[in-house]
Amino acid sequence: MNLDLSPAWISLKTATTATFITFALGVAIARLMYGYRGKAKGIIDAFLTAPIVLPPTVLGFL
Repeated sequence: MNLDLSPAWISLKTATTATFITFALGVAIARLMYGYRGKAKGIIDAFLTAPIVLPPTVLGFL
């Protein structure tokens, strides 16, 4: 029996690429936000926290 593993490799490549991009962007934004003291810091922080907060809220696990 010959298994086609190309979908698994595509998934693995996509997940690895997304992880590296997200890690790099997260570290860069964290470094920028660490020293930022502007008036919009609360709004920017809320915008960056929204992906963590919204999924449980949408599902009703508030």
